[in-house]
Amino acid sequence: MLANGQKLDARHAFYYARELKDHRLFEQAAEAFEEFLARPDGWVENQIDACRQLAVCRRALGDREGELTALFNSFFYDIPRAETLCEIGAWFMERARYETAAHWFKQALEVPMREKSGGFVVKDCYGYIPLLQICVCLDRMGQWELAREYNRLAGERKPGSEVCRNNEEYFKKRLDAAV
Repeated sequence: MLANGQKLDARHAFYYARELKDHRLFEQAAEAFEEFLARPDGWVENQIDACRQLAVCRRALGDREGELTALFNSFFYDIPRAETLCEIGAWFMERARYETAAHWFKQALEVPMREKSGGFVVKDCYGYIPLLQICVCLDRMGQWELAREYNRLAGERKPGSEVCRNNEEYFKKRLDAAV
């Protein structure tokens, strides 16, 4: 369409930007997401996802502050989504800012899942992932009893989780050794 001189409508512009990102053309994708977000006619779910995808591009380009800014910019469009809150938590976790990371993962637990919104939903971000990541943050802060409890809660959300089973063995050894 672009080669033929046609203008893209908002939906096509959004998916064009995603295609650029999926093909690892991160600079062009970031520019396309920014152009999409500047439009007044984008669908809110696409706008929120565009912020998350723009964050991926900025990360790939080495712009870590721009990554975080893109995630926070999604808040302009609607109530934060758990997927975004988990990514913000991960951003702080990578910097060993565990208390701040845990805060954002806890926020993800408070957000209702909007399965019928038509947006991209990662169901594990509405329970399992934030609980597991809070567990890791608490472990790194030396709060092993509480970390174990969050691991247990994560296991309830995803019965049979090998990660939770391995974590339980880890906590059993760590806490038994502390006694």
